[in-house]
This record gives sequence, structure tokens and C-alpha cells, in this order.
Amino acid sequence: MIARAIGAVRNRWFRVVRKYADEDRILIYQMGKVGSTSLGRALGDRGIQIHNFYRSNEPWPRLPTYGLGLARKLAHAIFYRAIRRGVRKRRTLKVITLVRDPIARNISMYFQDIHYWLAHYHTERRPNIGRRDDIDVVSDCFREMFDHRYPLEWFDRELKRVTGVDVYDYTFDRNTGCSRVETGTTSILIIQAERLSENWSQVEAFCGSKLEWREDNRAARKWYGPSYDAFLARFSMSAEELDEVYSSRYATFFYSEESLAGFRRRWQRTQTVAPSSQKVD
Repeated sequence: MIARAIGAVRNRWFRVVRKYADEDRILIYQMGKVGSTSLGRALGDRGIQIHNFYRSNEPWPRLPTYGLGLARKLAHAIFYRAIRRGVRKRRTLKVITLVRDPIARNISMYFQDIHYWLAHYHTERRPNIGRRDDIDVVSDCFREMFDHRYPLEWFDRELKRVTGVDVYDYTFDRNTGCSRVETGTTSILIIQAERLSENWSQVEAFCGSKLEWREDNRAARKWYGPSYDAFLARFSMSAEELDEVYSSRYATFFYSEESLAGFRRRWQRTQTVAPSSQKVD
């Protein structure tokens, strides 16, 4: 039994290393909820979608109440070591990554796992408020529980650690919403998620082939769609909260002053546009 388990782990290790070491496969390496589904579908088996190479930087909830057992923790640790080993075996590496309005991204990621956030909020953080799921509670949970700095720090905590490339040492074309970083062995295409369709020709040039573009507004079809709509219809942030986000290095590097002003206006006022019309999920 033990020998069989060890053999299974060894086989999975080599499969994962081979997959990530394959230089013909392009990494769609991004922080999550930045509209990468269109890229993944277009590239198919040529692409590998991944959010993080380090377990400590997973974008979804890592709450102690719902922690993994020892065996699964060990499997996770082995997986992350294997994918890092695979990528670092490459002689060349091509990466497509996306950036997005960090507040919009955080809300989308929050709703992706909202059942976990609310369960933990009701049982651990605010057990005396009652089992309510109204929008005020959903909003309070988001403000108190979510890691709002995750997108602001992702490039330092992830891409720089894996590739050795600090994108902030280069320039980003905030007018077109797309730039390409070239080093000796690594090519990185960075695109604003809000303008992915506009820059699809740049994606095709980077990948070396024509790719089918298909826009997909996934939030409207998910089980939490009505709550997501109601949340965006009422959610707003204070000027101080907006300053913290939109004066960050991430925001000012990737977005123009005009774009940031538009983001501010969106979150300073009560929403009146149905969120299911948003193109990025």
C-alpha cells in the first residue's frame, strides 16, 4: 500500500514537471478574475492557466476552519514544488498576464467563494449577528475578511519570484492597455483585462497564430448572480479607501489618470447599471 502510494506520487510529480517544462505551452499566469477564460479557451492545450506558484499566495480563501488534512497539504506542497521545478527547467518562457481594476477584481474573486467567506464570517468573526445573508452583511464581510491588497502585490509575490522579472522596471503603455516585456529567456505580454478584445491581435502575434475570440460574461450565469447584481447596485467606498487602492504603484503603473478617475467614479457612487452587463468576470 505504501509503495503504491509512493509510486503514484512519483508518477504525478513527473507528469506535472513535464507539463510545466514544455516550452511549447504558454503560461496564462494571472491573479484570478481578470477575464482569462477567453485566453484559456482560445489557446486550448497550448495554454496553462495558473494563478500562483506558491501555496502561501493562493487567491482563494485559506481559512483555518476549513483547513486541509495532512495528506492533502502534503499533496499541495508537492504540486507547487513540481510546477516551479518544471518552469525553471525551461530555456525559454512565454507568459500572458492580465491586470484589472483591483476593486472590480476583488469583488469578483470574493463572490467566486462567497459561501466560504460568509460561513467563516458568521461562525468565527461575527457569530452574534444571526444567520443573515442580506447585502449589508455581504458587504461587511467583504470589507472585513477579504485581502484587498492581493492584486496590488501579486506581481512581486508571484511573477517576480518565479521569473526573476520585475515588470515595474519596464514601461507599460497605458494608452493602448498592452505591453510586451522581453528579457534574455522570458517574454511577457501584459494586457488590461478591460481592453483584452481591443488587443486580441497582440495576443495572436505573441502566440504566433490566429485565435478565436469569444466574449463570455460568466457572472450572469452563476448561482450567485442575483446577489452579485444586488451587491454592485449598492456598494460604494470612501474617498480614503479609494485613495489607498488607486494611489498604489500597481494602479498608477498600469492605468492612466483618466482610467483611474473612471474607476473612482464607479465606486464612489451608488451603482445604477446592472453588473451582468460588465464584460470582465
